[in-house]
Amino acid sequence: MNTMTAISTIEAPTVEAPSIASAAMLVELSISTWTGRKQDTDASKFVEQSKNADSGTTSVRKRLLGKCVELDELTKYVGNLRNHTHYRLSLPWSDSGVRLLPTAMYFSYHQEMTEHQNEFYRMVNEFLDAYDNEVIMAQLRLGDMFKPDEYPSRDELARRFAFNINYMPVPDVGDFRVDIGNDQANVLRASYADFYERQLNGAMNNLWEQLHEKLNVLVRQLDYTPAVNKHGEAVNRANRVYESIFDRVRELIDMLDTCNVTQDERMYRAKRELDNILGGVAVESLKGESTFRDETREQIAAVIKTLPSLDW
Repeated sequence: MNTMTAISTIEAPTVEAPSIASAAMLVELSISTWTGRKQDTDASKFVEQSKNADSGTTSVRKRLLGKCVELDELTKYVGNLRNHTHYRLSLPWSDSGVRLLPTAMYFSYHQEMTEHQNEFYRMVNEFLDAYDNEVIMAQLRLGDMFKPDEYPSRDELARRFAFNINYMPVPDVGDFRVDIGNDQANVLRASYADFYERQLNGAMNNLWEQLHEKLNVLVRQLDYTPAVNKHGEAVNRANRVYESIFDRVRELIDMLDTCNVTQDERMYRAKRELDNILGGVAVESLKGESTFRDETREQIAAVIKTLPSLDW
């Protein structure tokens, strides 16, 4: 991250693009924030004593700034960008949080995350500008729970926020860390080869799982729900088709190609079949009762039956 040049301003660091030379890379997203929450030991003891509870049975955590709009919006933004961009455009790889990013997805991922990175620092600066006044207001909001020494200076607070994206190559079995030419190294290489295969298969299976899930949701949305009209007659009412689900299905169909780092023919085939069904289709054309809606639902349901089983 670039060094901050002013207390109230944080510059978004420049993320260097890696050399695109293989089918996939690893990506690590690291975001640090100040939660503005702290355990209050005195308040915890007070609650225990007032309720005749044993010591250590209660933990009172307070919001140091009370309801601070700028901090709340920033916290919510970070959570959303993880789920809606980082996880959406990458695949699981390890328990440490490192994700697999297919080379074909790099430019989309990098562009979206850079935009989020800039917006993150804009929101941080907005919060820092409001911080001093929020501390003053906190004295009124917290009353006797307010403790001045629990509030960092604005300089120190600025250093609590960081947004970094790290790209790394996917190590193969011939990586220097395991290619050391002895019997133990052979065992280590075999172990890593097994790990590598499991992780890669897990990433691809995750894509299949997402496709299964969203296609089934779309089929249900394209179906009808039994109902009774105002005349007391039994009717079937078209379910609502949500644009967010439709768009995610289209995105996953594209990922069957861009994320197919194992060159699985089943993924290519599924993409061709789903493109034939949904290619060029607008979500508006699937709303309301229509023969086209019914045919589309039946065709998608037929494709689902041909997808690999989820019982791996």
